[in-house]
Amino acid sequence: MQSRYAALFFFMLFIPSSAIAGGYKIPEQSANSMALAAAYVANAHGADPSYYNPANMVWEDDAARMEIGASCIKLPQVDFSGEVAGFPAGSSSRPEQFYLPNFHYVSPQAGDFRFGLSMAVPFGLSKRWDGALQKLTAEEFTFKTVELNPSFGYKINDRLSMGGGARGIYSDGKVKSDGVTLIGGAIPTRLVRRMDGNDVTFAYNLAIAYKPVENLAMAATYRSRSVANLEGNAFLFSSNSLGTSVYDSGGTVKATLPT
Repeated sequence: MQSRYAALFFFMLFIPSSAIAGGYKIPEQSANSMALAAAYVANAHGADPSYYNPANMVWEDDAARMEIGASCIKLPQVDFSGEVAGFPAGSSSRPEQFYLPNFHYVSPQAGDFRFGLSMAVPFGLSKRWDGALQKLTAEEFTFKTVELNPSFGYKINDRLSMGGGARGIYSDGKVKSDGVTLIGGAIPTRLVRRMDGNDVTFAYNLAIAYKPVENLAMAATYRSRSVANLEGNAFLFSSNSLGTSVYDSGGTVKATLPT
């Protein structure tokens, strides 16, 4: 019974972190989108419309397009100084550095169709803390994804086109915490949490583009909601003067991926 309560306590600690999942989104997945801060739907051109707006692929000249790139994200450490419940809590997170590849391809014309393929890392990143108080709930949160997105575009007429694609998303997540707290305000208790898991989920995207005149373009895109069921191992440990509880078995965490 005690191990059941310990497992429930640890999973409740994880739930609030899901509220900031949108902060993991990385919208810039090509050179053009990075230059325009991802404000890149109606104007998508070159090879990356296969990812950002497949309806726009049909407006390209009749030739294959390909782009291979990578971006580096460097996150400086976060410094915190102050007290929590009267205890000193000053600490700094670890600096983080990530290298994110991307690939985009658009085929030559096939009648009124064009086909594309993109590989991107649309969300992820990590945060790690070494301070004693921070480690109690957030020693490490790491989330990695890779998305493969085959797509098509269809030219309805000289001014209107549509497109869409299938999305296969691989996700890998890790959560760690380790620290001592006072249970009931009086009993020092060491709490340890180690959870990791991965999943492959599928979704789709749709697009429509309209050019009422030569130098004006309007477009709309939609990416379906996707939920990653990260299945893996969960290790939960609780120890104090009243006893020790251990849970070491399979576990699942659901994460709604940003659109």
